[in-house]
Amino acid sequence: MHETSTSAESRTPKILIAHPDLSYRTAVAWFLRQHGCQVTATGSGASLRDWARTCHPYICLIADRLDDESGFLTCAKLRMEFPQSRMLLLVERISPEDERFARYAGAEGILRRQEGMRGVAERVLEQVAV
Repeated sequence: MHETSTSAESRTPKILIAHPDLSYRTAVAWFLRQHGCQVTATGSGASLRDWARTCHPYICLIADRLDDESGFLTCAKLRMEFPQSRMLLLVERISPEDERFARYAGAEGILRRQEGMRGVAERVLEQVAV
């Protein structure tokens, strides 16, 4: 299931979210839309890559575990295809191993789920402002 915004404005930041929990990704997407972002959310890496080919996102927020593959793998695949997009990984806890994997996959940032849905969305918005 995909949730897509209806905004057609070309200057609106395009953000893709991949997270296996429908309620989590829906809540983060809602918060980002309230701040003027065009958001598409999905649960799988393959679907995220398909959406990226359609909209050329500014930011991809990717959970470390998706319905079909590792979020780190999804990040690496997207990085090769969309080097201009910012990749942010969402993990349970930030460990040295996760930081190494994130750098290797080409992520610009790594966020903790414990920051809460609103905290994660605010961190994504900080990247839009950069």
